[in-house]
Amino acid sequence: MPTTRRQAAPSRTVVVASTAQAYIAGAAIHADLTTRKPVALDVAYPLSASDNRVLKLSSGGPLSLTLRDATDVPAEYANGFLVYRGGMRAGAHVIVRPLENGFEDYFFFENKPDTNR
Repeated sequence: MPTTRRQAAPSRTVVVASTAQAYIAGAAIHADLTTRKPVALDVAYPLSASDNRVLKLSSGGPLSLTLRDATDVPAEYANGFLVYRGGMRAGAHVIVRPLENGFEDYFFFENKPDTNR
């Protein structure tokens, strides 16, 4: 009986590349987005996953956000993304993509999380 070969699934981009450069200012990480557009939002990313993110709108005061069940792992910078390896107690890595109008969070699980939590 002849064997048939499966064709590999075509690859596709899941997360769009980031052009942000990170720098530390005080106790926070900021992103330089190299854009010519005026940025309406300044985000101070935490040095560890469990610390607050502070969003400062040009139209008002700051807003503070915290990830629930985050760990104290430090931030790393890689190719325009902030990475908190093991940043969630459920076992996920937290990957943050800075954007001109905010940010996107991605959660990468190497293993299927426990659904009983």
